[in-house]
Amino acid sequence: MDSEINVSQFVAAEECCILNHNKALDIDSRPIYPRLTKIICTIGPASQKVEKLVEMLRAGMNVFRLNFSHGSYESGISEVELMKGKTVKITTDEEYRNKCSAELIYLDYKNIVKVVKEGDRIYVDDGLISLLVKSIESDSLVCEIENGGMLGSSKGCNLPGIETDLPATSEKDKEDLLFGLKHEVYNFFLLHVLRFGILPRIDEIIEASDGIMVARGDLGIEIPTEKIFLAQKMMIAKCNIAGKPVICATQ
Repeated sequence: MDSEINVSQFVAAEECCILNHNKALDIDSRPIYPRLTKIICTIGPASQKVEKLVEMLRAGMNVFRLNFSHGSYESGISEVELMKGKTVKITTDEEYRNKCSAELIYLDYKNIVKVVKEGDRIYVDDGLISLLVKSIESDSLVCEIENGGMLGSSKGCNLPGIETDLPATSEKDKEDLLFGLKHEVYNFFLLHVLRFGILPRIDEIIEASDGIMVARGDLGIEIPTEKIFLAQKMMIAKCNIAGKPVICATQ
């Protein structure tokens, strides 16, 4: 049994202060590689075969993640290029759901024409693309492309500082929950901390949640970049104290 105990730097570990610890470090000591975090892997078309899952488990995967946000694996993926300085129209008309182009893109939030005003900014794909609202029509917005790029299918949209009437839980969320329960999924991470406005209520949110997902990509659009790490550390510490799992994700 003793042979299974890693005695790496045991002498240094018993020293009383950091200087003595550093002085006692043994350069011939066998290194150890402890992991204080878990490895979470998203399962997709390239990794859904049983053989690949076994390989990932052997490589250290602790949790595999199913992402229902972007539809089924069979859904087609296409891209259009939005050029800086050009004009693009955002429409909520269902007719254009699968007919998007560089001049016309579809958004599934019907009331966006009611909550935004001229001069507001819309951020797409974690802020990689930014649009400035120039005019508002009955079911569409005419926007100037301030920061362009390649836009793929099913990308997220952020409206920083704008109050929306979107429900906290959509019908698709409920369907996904039922799917997970039917297939004995162990844990559900329902809450993504991505809006600055909910940070003052983070204690009650943690208390009511099974776990917290700190969505840094979205949060970075809502608050200054230099504040993200303070918010992140604060939320992780609160979750650790409460004994709730917490995940920090994206850039």
